[in-house]
Amino acid sequence: MSGPRLRAVRLGKVEVALAALVAASALASARLHPLWEGLVYTRCPLLTLVGIPCVICGGTRALVALVTGDAIEALAWNPLVALGGLAALGWLPLATLMLVGWLEPPRIPTVLPVVGRRAIVAGLALNWGYLLLWFRG
Repeated sequence: MSGPRLRAVRLGKVEVALAALVAASALASARLHPLWEGLVYTRCPLLTLVGIPCVICGGTRALVALVTGDAIEALAWNPLVALGGLAALGWLPLATLMLVGWLEPPRIPTVLPVVGRRAIVAGLALNWGYLLLWFRG
């Protein structure tokens, strides 16, 4: 007996373009961080109120380190955000190729399999555990 068949839908050009816009915006805002650093309060509310870092604490510093070329520093600040930033950097050229029609957009499952959901929870838990033990902020 086999399990339920997973459905997947192909991303359209609008979704590809929106994902590229989000990735580019995050990377650009990190690159322009010196311009807005003193204007926006970026301290984590959980860290401020309770004294423990949240799962994305250090994310701004991680992205700033990544876009300035220091991947090791980015990983030290927040491994999950750093890896997400690397994924965003990789997505931009792929999205461009998809938008011009040279590459087929990916198919995305409509329901994430149990193993995928468990991997996400495990990744978040490991990242948070790392931050609880070694947060530098």
